[in-house]
Amino acid sequence: MNFKVIISGRLTFKNERSIQKAMEVYAHKCEVLYKYFLLFKTEDIFDEASLSLSIPRFVKEGVELKLWNNTMHLLQEMADFAMAGSIGGWRINNGELLEHLMLEPSSDKGPIHAFLEGKKVIAADGNLEEAAKHFTKAIQKFDRHDTAYERRAYVHFLTNNHEQAITDYTQSIAINDRNAEAYFGRAIVYITQGNHKMAIEDLINAIQYSIALQALHWRARRLKGRCHLQLGEYEKASTEFNFFTSRRFKEDDPNIQSLKDAYFDFGKALLKVGKASKALEVINKAARLKDGVGTYSSEEWKKYHQIASNAVEKGQTLSA
Repeated sequence: MNFKVIISGRLTFKNERSIQKAMEVYAHKCEVLYKYFLLFKTEDIFDEASLSLSIPRFVKEGVELKLWNNTMHLLQEMADFAMAGSIGGWRINNGELLEHLMLEPSSDKGPIHAFLEGKKVIAADGNLEEAAKHFTKAIQKFDRHDTAYERRAYVHFLTNNHEQAITDYTQSIAINDRNAEAYFGRAIVYITQGNHKMAIEDLINAIQYSIALQALHWRARRLKGRCHLQLGEYEKASTEFNFFTSRRFKEDDPNIQSLKDAYFDFGKALLKVGKASKALEVINKAARLKDGVGTYSSEEWKKYHQIASNAVEKGQTLSA
């Protein structure tokens, strides 16, 4: 059986010696162990100038399972030569996700260990100050650690240190300008500050540098719609909410918690562009969904349901 595969990500190496060693191992195993039965040649993915292994976005149909396994196994070995970064891999059959791998450096090297310890603290809802110290240690030991900057920025945001969060997100992006998580995180800070135009710019990049199989991609689309709504850009808002509400999310996808709000926001945007019947339809859909995170109150739903109903009856759009 053959599959569709998507591979995307970036690994950063400490110095010329480490990337050259990784390239030598890759080339040797490509020839001797895997007999060139890999998705990438050495020259396809290594960039000595930036000391990185980069796969912006690779999509291929009809890939044999052995070819996929060979490639991902060797890429994991390359991750263990690296100091920072990650590579995501998705194997799909007829639209169904069969396998998702996230390859990251996992050795006991100082910056890697410090970074992983920081992640553990956050995952366990632990002390944020402690997590920040781990990420700072990772950065001190390897100053091109884009993911440590991104995670420390997130900690700064959680502790309401918004300016420092922006500084760290910006530094992460300066190191890796395809870091979707950093663009998304900085957009959240801008939204919190009421800077919706700047947030939209970052959300565009977050969407571009993520893939549709990632929850972040759809979170970015929904938030971009809300920013357009705040700015009175109702057609653009409608487009994003239409994308979001048309997506079939799996039960474990966190975006399901925002689906009710998205339908409601979609209805508000549709009212503003003169599509009252469609607005009433999606507002009614919102009412049928279970409550999620940050759901509008029943009073607000009744208000906009009445506005949409009146507009349909009168054949016009009322001010929402």
